[in-house]
Amino acid sequence: MVYPPLPTRLTNDEYFSSSTFRIFHQHIEEQVDLHWHEFYEISFVVSGEGYNIVNGVPMTIARGNLFLLTPADFHIIGPSRGNSLEIYNLIFSDEWMEPQMRELLFHNPVELSAVMTESMTPDLIACFSLIMKESASQLSGRRLMVGSALNRILIELLRACEAEAGEAERKQKPMPHAHSAGIQDSLVYIHHHFREPLSLEAAARQARLSPNYFSDCFRKTTGTAFQQYLQSLRLNFAKSLIQSSSLPISEISYISGFNTLTHFEKMFKRKFGDAPRSFRTMAE
Repeated sequence: MVYPPLPTRLTNDEYFSSSTFRIFHQHIEEQVDLHWHEFYEISFVVSGEGYNIVNGVPMTIARGNLFLLTPADFHIIGPSRGNSLEIYNLIFSDEWMEPQMRELLFHNPVELSAVMTESMTPDLIACFSLIMKESASQLSGRRLMVGSALNRILIELLRACEAEAGEAERKQKPMPHAHSAGIQDSLVYIHHHFREPLSLEAAARQARLSPNYFSDCFRKTTGTAFQQYLQSLRLNFAKSLIQSSSLPISEISYISGFNTLTHFEKMFKRKFGDAPRSFRTMAE
């Protein structure tokens, strides 16, 4: 059976036309329901109080909160009772994520969400304001100006996340073989595309290795076979969706990357001990 795509998936075609980035300065007065997007989104709370539920995990947000969402994330955002949220939202396609920036952001085990210091807030507002100004212009060097401001925002976010995580947590364990950089590139790709049909060959291309050699290196690096690793990502994503939404189990199966509902239910029960519907009932 073929299931329709999730209605609240925001696509590149829907949001980008002549440009591959857009910026919004808005006031959120009511909840923005469960959604995710094909692009990256970085958001900064200027004022107000509210909540952001990312991949099923709730967090309180207020002035100074800065967070990055990838194409693999889904979330709900809204103001707390009696409040509104003044927020900058910058959305951008994958082409804005330079290889060195991708390595900095995603090769370290830190959550890309932090409360920025009050002293940093004016600088971040200036960066978002600059991007907004450039988005409305056609001046020479527009892309360089936007890229520079975006990189500043991303690096400040990373540094704040590392400071919150602590030195011990953010130090990356060394990889056990010579192809660690390629495997890391592949892991980043897998984490951003695991809901799509994803073959061993496609993952191996990201590592610039042959499929057979990649498979061996991947197991040595992660301690898990490629298919097991991919399936675990899909199951954990489905678990979060079951806990945080009322979507039908059949649709959750499809949008988590499983071809058949039967296989999804079997693998879910094997990993978590209960069938998806039973798991939802207990969570409620």
